[in-house]
Amino acid sequence: MSNYRIIPKALHSTRPHWGLFPVVRVEAIPPEGRKPGDAPIYQHLTLVRCTLQGGSIRHFGYERAWIGSDLRTHVGPINLQDEVQVTWDVSEGNAT
Repeated sequence: MSNYRIIPKALHSTRPHWGLFPVVRVEAIPPEGRKPGDAPIYQHLTLVRCTLQGGSIRHFGYERAWIGSDLRTHVGPINLQDEVQVTWDVSEGNAT
């Protein structure tokens, strides 16, 4: 299994039992561009902020984030013990 993933087209909301919402915006903020306390992610990681339809925001931290030739946001390496990110499809970018 690959150690890199594509940000899915839909993610679960941060509110319990609300289900999947389309990702409407993805921002990648490198460590040098981050402000203290901007998210509960280690400061040395690139912060990936996903805004969902409806206004919820999900934060993830990675060593690398880039736009692939498919014009999707690729991230990695992921923690293979992370139950959420491991389910992200490597090629399609859809959460299961």
